[in-house]
Amino acid sequence: MRKVRDSALRADKPPVILLHGARVPGLASFDLPVEGGSLAADLARNGHRVFVIDARGYGGSSRPGEDGGSDRQPLTNSHEVVRDLVAVDAAVTGRTGARQVALLGWATGGH
Repeated sequence: MRKVRDSALRADKPPVILLHGARVPGLASFDLPVEGGSLAADLARNGHRVFVIDARGYGGSSRPGEDGGSDRQPLTNSHEVVRDLVAVDAAVTGRTGARQVALLGWATGGH
């Protein structure tokens, strides 16, 4: 999980968790180090604390065990990602003291 902050942080704005779609992990989806390429930085400049996560099996996250299945098998299942999001939500609310968070996902991450 990568945390993105800016000096414009506002207590009245909820923290935002960003979840990518299939094939492209969180940083490549939401925080590219190029001009205009970071939704995470844009949200942070607007006063949000932003957390970019990688679903299990993507980017910097842990990898599921090899089960000898077809290489057409998904890296993870939806119920595992939901369970991980619940844990991320608990971590973010614990760190920030926020009562709620905003969750933004695109493609598969939006399901």
